[in-house]
Amino acid sequence: MAKSQKQGSRKQPSKKQVMEALRDYLAGAHGTYISGISWTTQWRDLHGEGRTSSSMVFHIKVKKTSAKPPTYHTVIASGQRSEVFVDGTEMVFAEEPDLRHILNQYKRSFGVDVTTPTDDERR
Repeated sequence: MAKSQKQGSRKQPSKKQVMEALRDYLAGAHGTYISGISWTTQWRDLHGEGRTSSSMVFHIKVKKTSAKPPTYHTVIASGQRSEVFVDGTEMVFAEEPDLRHILNQYKRSFGVDVTTPTDDERR
């Protein structure tokens, strides 16, 4: 291996590439399939939002604080182990949000059509 090549090093995507891939992920995500989770004080990945054509891996992560009453936090992370939080994607809720509502909030934030509105959002 040449000195200039480092094992495992890759060119990082530009912010524009990340945002385009994020919109692709959100466009392919469907709230109907999100499985229920138990909110804990550790970040947890949501699963079941469906397949996507995104060129990058994304997950919506959720956690709650240990405060009384707790606050509920969400963020979109990228990477195979969802270790990198995408700038500008953290949201905080005073009450436990519906998982589809979280996905729909992200879709609206990034200009993606909402395909599976919650009952509250239909009103």
